[in-house]
Amino acid sequence: MKKLLAMILAAMLVCSLTVAAAEEEWQPEGTIRIILGFSAGGGIDVMCRTAAPALGEYLGCDVIVENMPGASSGIATDYVMDQPADGMTILGTSSSMCAFSTTESSDYSYLKLDMLAMPFVVRNTGVVVNSKLGIDTMEEFIEYVTNNPTTASTAGVGSMWHIPAAQLAATLGCSDKVTFVPYDSGNKTALAVAQGEVDWSAIDAINAGEYMRQGLCKMLCVFSTESYEDKEFGTMPPITDYVPEMADLADIIGGWRGFAVSNETPDNIKAKLTEAFEYVINTDEFKELLANNNINFEDVAYGEDAQRIFEMSSRVSSYLLYDLGDGTRNPEDVGVLRWEEE
Repeated sequence: MKKLLAMILAAMLVCSLTVAAAEEEWQPEGTIRIILGFSAGGGIDVMCRTAAPALGEYLGCDVIVENMPGASSGIATDYVMDQPADGMTILGTSSSMCAFSTTESSDYSYLKLDMLAMPFVVRNTGVVVNSKLGIDTMEEFIEYVTNNPTTASTAGVGSMWHIPAAQLAATLGCSDKVTFVPYDSGNKTALAVAQGEVDWSAIDAINAGEYMRQGLCKMLCVFSTESYEDKEFGTMPPITDYVPEMADLADIIGGWRGFAVSNETPDNIKAKLTEAFEYVINTDEFKELLANNNINFEDVAYGEDAQRIFEMSSRVSSYLLYDLGDGTRNPEDVGVLRWEEE
C-alpha cells in the first residue's frame, strides 16, 4: 500500500510540475522565423517585415522573414506545420489559405492552425481595371465582361484575389469568358493589371494604390455592402449597387492577413506571441502602415476573435470555389462544413 501511495504521489508531482511549466511565461531562445507564402513586395510581405523588428524587440530575440512562394501559400503552410510547434516558426498568412480544403494546395486549415493576430481585415478590395480599356464605371465593366473574353490576375486559385473575382464572374454569368492568370504576390497581381498583361482583377488598394496614382489602373467599386471612403481616391461605391445578388457574400470575401501557428503549440507560447503581436500592432510604425493602407485599427482581431474570422471565411470561401467548380476536393471530406451548418 505504501508503495502504491508513493507512486501516486510521484505521479501527482510530475503532473504538477508539467502544469506549472505550461503556465510559465515563455521566453524564446534563438531566432524566430516568420514564413510567408508569397514573394517580396506584396502587401503581406510588407506587413511581416514591418512587424518583425518590433516583435523581436518585445520578445528579446532576433526575428527574420522568409518568403516561400507557391501554391497560394500552401508550400509555406506545409513547411511551418512540419516544424516543431514551439513558437519559433510563425506563418504570415492571408485568406488565401481559406480555400485549401478544396484546392488541395495544402491539407491544413483552421482545424489545425490557430490565429494569433489578424491586423489586416481588408475592406477595400475592389474591381480594378486597366485604364487603357476605357472603362470608367461598373455599368461599363459589367457590359464589357459579359460580352467579351477577358483576363483577370490572381495570386493563384483560391487566393484572396481569386475568390471575389470568381464569385463576381459566376454571379454575372460570364465565368466561361474569364481566364484567370496566377501570379505569386498581391503586388504582381496588381502590376499585371497596370501593365496591361490582364484586363482586370479583384484586389485591394494596398497593392493597387501606386498604380492607381500613376493612372495605369482604376478601382470601380469595393466588395462590400457599404461604400468605402478612401482618403486618397475618394468614395468607392459598394458592389451591391450594381450586383445586388452578392449582398450575402460581399462583406465576407474581401480578405484578411494575419499570423498563425500550429494548434499544437502550447497555450503559454500562444498567449505570449499574441501579447507580443498586440504590442507590435500598437507601435507607431504599424499604425502608420494600417493608416496608409486605409485599414481600420478597430478591425484588428486577436486570438479567439481572429480564429472565428479564420473559420468563417474558410467555410464560406472553400464552398464558394467548390460550388463554382474551381475546387477539386469536397471540403466536407476533410471536416470543413458549410458555414450555415452550425
